[in-house]
Amino acid sequence: MKHAPFVQKELEIMGSHNALPSDSHQVIQMLEQKLFPVEEAVSAIAPLEGTPALLRAWTENPSRFSKTMISMH
Repeated sequence: MKHAPFVQKELEIMGSHNALPSDSHQVIQMLEQKLFPVEEAVSAIAPLEGTPALLRAWTENPSRFSKTMISMH
């Protein structure tokens, strides 16, 4: 049985292993002050039980999604 590849696009992840604690504090402050458009950056948030439907939607139209999040609560 042939399966379609799960990952259909390559992502480049840039880390910040040299970041200082003060850098994290600045990011947290930006988020608290709503200086970063989180709603624009996250395409979808789904509960764990909604993951299959979210993955189907992503498979059908991957360009619609930039970042998805699964809530574990």
